[in-house]
Amino acid sequence: MSTKNRSLRRMKSLERSGSAVRFSVEADGVLVTVELSIPAARIIRYKILPVEESSTERFDLLEPGWVPGQDAPSIDDSDERIILEAYGTKVEVTRDPWTVMVRDQDGRPAFYEVDPSFDYPHEIDPRGRPRHYRSGFGVNGNETTACRVVFGLDPEESLFGLGEKFTSIDKRGQRIVVWNHGAQGTSTELAYKNIPFMVSSRGYGLLLNDSGRSIWSLGSASNAAGTVEVEGPGLDLFIIIDSNMKGVLDGYADLTGHAPLPPRWSFGSWMSPLGEHVMGAPVHQESLLALADELRKLKIPSDVLHLDPLWMRDKHYCDFEWDRESFPDPEGMIATLKGKGFKLCLWEHPYIDVRTDMYREGKEKGYFIMRPDGTVYDCELVIPRMRTITSGKLWVNEPGEPFFDLGGIVDFSNPDAAKWYAEKHRPLLEMGVAVFKTDFGEEIPEDGIFSNGKTGAEMHNAYPLLYNEAVFEITKEYTDKPLVWGRSSFAGIQRYPLRWSGDPVSNFSSFALSIRGGLSYGMSGDPFWTVDLGGFRGEPGNELYVRWVQCGMLLSHTRFHGLTHRMPWKRGE
Repeated sequence: MSTKNRSLRRMKSLERSGSAVRFSVEADGVLVTVELSIPAARIIRYKILPVEESSTERFDLLEPGWVPGQDAPSIDDSDERIILEAYGTKVEVTRDPWTVMVRDQDGRPAFYEVDPSFDYPHEIDPRGRPRHYRSGFGVNGNETTACRVVFGLDPEESLFGLGEKFTSIDKRGQRIVVWNHGAQGTSTELAYKNIPFMVSSRGYGLLLNDSGRSIWSLGSASNAAGTVEVEGPGLDLFIIIDSNMKGVLDGYADLTGHAPLPPRWSFGSWMSPLGEHVMGAPVHQESLLALADELRKLKIPSDVLHLDPLWMRDKHYCDFEWDRESFPDPEGMIATLKGKGFKLCLWEHPYIDVRTDMYREGKEKGYFIMRPDGTVYDCELVIPRMRTITSGKLWVNEPGEPFFDLGGIVDFSNPDAAKWYAEKHRPLLEMGVAVFKTDFGEEIPEDGIFSNGKTGAEMHNAYPLLYNEAVFEITKEYTDKPLVWGRSSFAGIQRYPLRWSGDPVSNFSSFALSIRGGLSYGMSGDPFWTVDLGGFRGEPGNELYVRWVQCGMLLSHTRFHGLTHRMPWKRGE
């Protein structure tokens, strides 16, 4: 059965509903509810509710402590339009055709919906169809499949944000899909960090309060209009008005949370010996202590040493237990590093190998994402052990074996599972580990079932938020300035800094695209971001290495990390 589009046509009636105003709007023969409220100065909340609101409840991206203002807006009702006002902010609604408009502080239209048949009657394709629909929703049988808001774009308008996208910084003219992926580089629109938040040069921002897959067509179908469309039975959109982009970002932070300042030591250089291991010098306790001594001997400023998966045993990712053969005395090692002025960072991912005791414990207690048939949703997501390239391959698998190993995915929507996972960090924190690299978290199966009753499609984008929160909060018990070193992201994750851009290729093109991604991510409301200096995959030439390091020193954080040599003294003069 094909999807039919229904457009919001004309207002039929309105009524107050607490601090909001609810409108009954005709949409191609059916009546639907549209709700508008002004929860704070310069912020408007716009909901489209084709079905009962209880069935449109989605994962909420707002900061848990955020409380909307309770003042009901005044209503100025005339024949043609209705004006709502509260906290010095106005919203104008036209009756027929239905449109919503918000003006900036100078009275100029900032955000405004468009009616293609009225505003752009000649904007049609060769078959006479409009190039974009009005605000509305799609239906397939009795099911609402997606909802959308369509808004006007001025000719000189620029659009920014939507996460760590490696496309042009100005998103005008692009079609952006907000859906987390293990992007494995910078060469496509796919991204580890997708944020359903956009900033316009015309004095407004849009925050979609929904964790589902959304599509932002920003002048891609029609130069004159943008569309925000989200899968699911309803739409919850915040419109933030401010003539200054910084003010729009402040409004976003007010809604989703302000980023705390990381500890001072985190702004120093982070050093990772992963590349040395890959190039034939295995990482173990003695080699890590030798690296610390070499850094001090050469007077290279460094504050953090990082260990990727090699600190755990093979076939035991990620059970949080040391490989005691390679690291026989981690407590003593950490104490020695502390005496030399180093913090220690350890790698993890939220997938637990089926061969571990931790997996068996989690399965017994129901702490993993489930399949629709009630069995654990084991996936090939657990990374294999990294070998040295003397074997001819970086990762060694037996013939016929999958590249990734099988494991369960921790269900962080279950408070008991989140606590269980977090508690695995406590022995490490008590022995002096300072920070964890919260890797992965992007590949959540859409048909998975979470303990909160939501599907993987609803929780896919939100998963990184819950994952990083769990690790951040347990770390917070041991320091007043906690942090994580995370790869995946979603709206609100700035409350748990910081993020790094994973796996760029070591070439100038990827270097330039990484900068694009970082700038885009910064315009998405997260101030702390970095990238592996020299790239992650491949061998950077000396010029590229130097340029990347120069750039890295201007980022909020700095880490030398990759699959080949990244130590400065290995690069020649």
